[in-house]
Amino acid sequence: MIKNERQYKITRAQLERFRGALEELRSRPVPDEDVLRHNLEVTAVESEAQVLAAQVDEYDRLKSGREQVGRLESLDDLPRYLIRSRIAAGLTQKELAGRLEMAEQQVQRYEANDWGSVSLTRLLEVARAIGVSTRTGPTEELPERWPKSRELRHRLSTAGLDAAFIDRRLTPPDGDDEEGKVLDLAARVHRIYGWAPSDVIAGKDLEAALPAAVGFKIPGGASAPRLRAYAVYAHYLAQLALEATRNLEQRVIPTPADSFRAALLDRFGEVSFSSILEFAWDLGIVVLPLSDPGAYHAVVWRDAGRNCIVLKQQTRKSSRWAFDLLHEIDHAAEQPEDPDYIVIDEETAPTDDAEYRANRFAGDVLLDGRAEALTAQCVEKARGRLQLLKSVVPEVAHRGGVSVADLANCLAFRLSMQGENWWGAATNLQEGDQDPWEVTREVLLRRADLRALSPLDRGLMVQALAE
Repeated sequence: MIKNERQYKITRAQLERFRGALEELRSRPVPDEDVLRHNLEVTAVESEAQVLAAQVDEYDRLKSGREQVGRLESLDDLPRYLIRSRIAAGLTQKELAGRLEMAEQQVQRYEANDWGSVSLTRLLEVARAIGVSTRTGPTEELPERWPKSRELRHRLSTAGLDAAFIDRRLTPPDGDDEEGKVLDLAARVHRIYGWAPSDVIAGKDLEAALPAAVGFKIPGGASAPRLRAYAVYAHYLAQLALEATRNLEQRVIPTPADSFRAALLDRFGEVSFSSILEFAWDLGIVVLPLSDPGAYHAVVWRDAGRNCIVLKQQTRKSSRWAFDLLHEIDHAAEQPEDPDYIVIDEETAPTDDAEYRANRFAGDVLLDGRAEALTAQCVEKARGRLQLLKSVVPEVAHRGGVSVADLANCLAFRLSMQGENWWGAATNLQEGDQDPWEVTREVLLRRADLRALSPLDRGLMVQALAE
């Protein structure tokens, strides 16, 4: 689309060149053996000339008033509608910039991207500056009375989005204009869930359109819409994290556990949460920390051959995060031939073979290949009585020269596979140390380039990484 006089002159000049080339091609004698190639060349030049002619004609008709912009059919079309409206109103980009109290070059940059990098609040300001209505047309009519932001949040909660999650992660952190806040929230929901802003604002049924997370198993008694809604949100963030780390080198994940531990020690000289985290990044695995409650504590998403691990463990102990991260790294190494892959680990007790292998991998990396032997010693020494394990674990750990916290976690995971919940006691054996969520966030911000994201995506990512 032509957006200013300079582009109009350039496009007209290009159109004249293509028309000249087309005339020359049509008048050129063509040997029989070259007819097919010649016809293809004519078709290609003809097609390009038609596109340029349509752009010139659209600009001429808008500027002369021979073409009416019409009503806005959908809020999704608002950016292009504003550009057409400005031209039809006879406003130059410089004049619009003056009304918005910004530089002409800024308006040029915004329009070059079809206003794709600004909030809907700003788009409303642009509409007012041009003097056009933002009410949509008959195909997607909005209600006469726009909902307040609290009404919109209520509508979204009925579609499966938890009210606290809406306030904490989706609602724009600033903005005093009520209509602008509604539009900004609708734009954010559209970005994550694909719901048209006009449908969100109009209060249409949204639950039926809620995407389901592939491979996600709903735990018994849980709210399926809310869990799916959060899974979709987490997947969206994982995709953003992968987009912000496009230059991250992908390497083969060393397995089995002894190979991984040897490579880790060779690289960092220690086995700790920080070293495991840095090593994961060195292998090309993006690690994204979230701090929202939910019925799963970790996810591995592989998109186009790249792995992203999402950790959202509520326990802020480095030893627990180290175990979870290693567990997910083992999942990330599964089915390497599949470019797209997903494993969502629930907070309920896992029972399948893949979970057992991932637990064994994590335990053996942390305990130098002795996870089974040391946990078996604990059970034997406690004579199978859970209430005695808390006093037994430190003794076995000290004798074996391993971390008490790591051994406690390995034992808790082993017991969970047998349907026993020993996590409370295991957590009490963890020492207080640096917050692993903060450590993971700092590494992400250091390794990723959030400037690669659009302002809307970047804002949502920053909000997701807030406490």
